[in-house]
Amino acid sequence: MKAETKMIVAAAVVAALCLTAVTSVTQSWFSDEEHATVDVTTGKVDIKAEAGEISLYSLGLEVSDRFTNGGTAALGYSAADGITVTASDMTPGDRFDFLMSVYNLSTVSTLYRMVCTVSGENSSEFSISVGGAAITGYFSTEWALQAATDGGERLIEAVAVSVELPVEATQSATLSMTLRAEAVQSNASTDMVGISNAAELRAFAAEVNCGNTCEGKTVKLLADIDLESEEWTPIGTSTYSFKGTFDGNGKTISNLNISAGDRAGFFANFSGPSATSLNFDHASVIGRESVAVFAAVSSPTSTISEISVDNSTVVGGHWVGSIVGYTYGVIEKCQVSNSSLSAAPYPVGASYDNGDKVGGIVGFKSNGGVYECSVKDTIVKGYRDIGGVVGIAVKDNYDPVISKNSVENLTIIQSSENRYGSSICFGTIVGRDSGCVVEDSTISGYLKTRVDEGEINRLICSTSSNPAGFDTIEVVLNGNASIDVSDAYIKFGGPNTSKVTISGSEGSEILRLSTTYWSRVSMANSNAVLTMNNLHVTSDQESGTWNSYDITFLNCNVSLKDICFEKAVALDNSEFTSVLENVSINESHDYYALWIVAGGDVTIDGLKVNSEGRAIKISDQYVTEPEKTTLSVSNSTFVSKSKSAVIVGSTAGADITWGFGNDISNVSADTVNAVWVDEDWKDYDDLVTVTGCSKKIEGA
Repeated sequence: MKAETKMIVAAAVVAALCLTAVTSVTQSWFSDEEHATVDVTTGKVDIKAEAGEISLYSLGLEVSDRFTNGGTAALGYSAADGITVTASDMTPGDRFDFLMSVYNLSTVSTLYRMVCTVSGENSSEFSISVGGAAITGYFSTEWALQAATDGGERLIEAVAVSVELPVEATQSATLSMTLRAEAVQSNASTDMVGISNAAELRAFAAEVNCGNTCEGKTVKLLADIDLESEEWTPIGTSTYSFKGTFDGNGKTISNLNISAGDRAGFFANFSGPSATSLNFDHASVIGRESVAVFAAVSSPTSTISEISVDNSTVVGGHWVGSIVGYTYGVIEKCQVSNSSLSAAPYPVGASYDNGDKVGGIVGFKSNGGVYECSVKDTIVKGYRDIGGVVGIAVKDNYDPVISKNSVENLTIIQSSENRYGSSICFGTIVGRDSGCVVEDSTISGYLKTRVDEGEINRLICSTSSNPAGFDTIEVVLNGNASIDVSDAYIKFGGPNTSKVTISGSEGSEILRLSTTYWSRVSMANSNAVLTMNNLHVTSDQESGTWNSYDITFLNCNVSLKDICFEKAVALDNSEFTSVLENVSINESHDYYALWIVAGGDVTIDGLKVNSEGRAIKISDQYVTEPEKTTLSVSNSTFVSKSKSAVIVGSTAGADITWGFGNDISNVSADTVNAVWVDEDWKDYDDLVTVTGCSKKIEGA
């Protein structure tokens, strides 16, 4: 018969490791059905370890239950760890000894070995001997063959264990030590580590952190594991990294809980060739630098694939991601959903630093690619370098490739709390592109953003590295921000975007269109609506014709509410709808405050025009085949130095409805007639109809 094998923690103070079945399903750390199928005969694998009485000494003299200076040492047993040894407040010259006996009760031929781990405050000060071998950190014997017994108990070895804090030690110390036997049927593989429960998982982590890097081994989860929100010690240290292969086997680790400093993650330091097929649910990871659910840091030679993170929270200060915090390696086919990530600046000297490089998948990425990953229903927050997939992508030897990734329903929050003046950058795929290739990205659902400062192009304008094709895009400004519109053909959203909304949170926020010439905004989807609310809006352009100087809304449906424009506005929206509600336009030049290109449908309620020049112009300039404009105005006030409140210069004419509450008493040229027909278009006077006001031909 064939049997799947799994991990055992094979030591006991009294009796453990007796893992038997009638048909003898052999259990072990080191084999599984995919990598080493074992032919099992009737029988059992049973190796047990027992610890004898402990003896304490201070400066060579035996003492009773405590060392001379009050320190203690004790033996115990843990199902996960086997024999446990704890010592506290030992001072130089203290020592304890005990005898460990290992017995074979197996009825089949067996391989076994002894494993020892050592940790504790100042534990490196100890001199530890197990069977004459000096021990530091992690130690294991070679696998040894034991013949089957006849069902009785046979002593394999009696091992003397001695732990001393030498007299030359410089300080007191504490110790945590485990000793256990591991056993497998003799024809089983020793290249596989199978893990079935939380205790075994913690034992595995402790071994790696003590020096067992598992190089050449495969660690495989054999069951879902609930860590029950108990504090997790990340696997790997600055000295020891995991160098094996990790196979999650499609299993789920739930309720991972980490509160650490740097390198906070399930793995602190992953250097193995690959990790795959592992799910995390309801993880909480808090750290400072290199923070992630799966791996804080992974090596350039590592490939991380098919890792999923759901319903999780990651909080750090620098290099923050759901899958990996910092890597030069490959990440592929990983998923993040219903999660939140944040990076906040922290004190460095007398100032603050970082709060950056935070991405839905990975915080810092160089060289190796990110392929076919997805981020859904997730919040990403930071000060700068904030990305839906990658926080920052940096070219080192070659450009990292960010390919075929998808983002759905993303929230990006840029916070300038504890700001320190560095450049702000964020994006839907990559937060900061410092040399990378981004291709074949898929964007859907909503994008919601809150921004304290910075240029918002990479949120609302599609670029090669950051597509903006969400169904809806919402940007809330908590402070001043900008959009670079130097490119005359720049467009907001993508072909499937139905609405883009840009709002101020208090109404005093300034949105600046930075430009070298044009000040145009438009939509990628001509059927979409561009909405601006509760803002001050201006641009860098200081002079020029209306189509370069004015803040121009081009070929799109636009809704403007509670907006203060600090310069002239143009609605170049022939065949589109424009709605202005409680909008003010302040123009300090002898220009038209509002230029309406012939052919649109414009509704104005509560407009305030304050112009050193003119108020509203309807014009067919640059229009080959103009159509009639429909204009409705109500509850609006006009202050201007020349022309009428509205002047029409279009061969297609206009239908103008002058509603209630309008005030033209401060229109210097005419306080009686709200509408003029431009004298150069007087032949089309009959095509200009007005309701609720009077009109005349200019100069008549």
